[in-house]
Amino acid sequence: MAKRGFTLTELLITLVILAVLAAIALPNFQKTADKVRLKEAVAALHSIRAGEKMYFSRNGTYVDCGSAADIKNLLGSRWRRTPTAFQ
Repeated sequence: MAKRGFTLTELLITLVILAVLAAIALPNFQKTADKVRLKEAVAALHSIRAGEKMYFSRNGTYVDCGSAADIKNLLGSRWRRTPTAFQ
């Protein structure tokens, strides 16, 4: 009669291989996710800088606001929530 199933040794070797692959892959994934968050933050800062330049060219002064509510009032309908990557 033919043997069915896997031995305990085969299962343990498979688990060890999977654990090693996960240990290699997860740090790389974290680094990639951090790079994406950094690029999103830099893009957001560029947008803010462009908005400040536009405001300065129209008004001759920079925005003087003390809170997020003031910024929301200035931006009006263009206001959007913080991207989920920064929450």
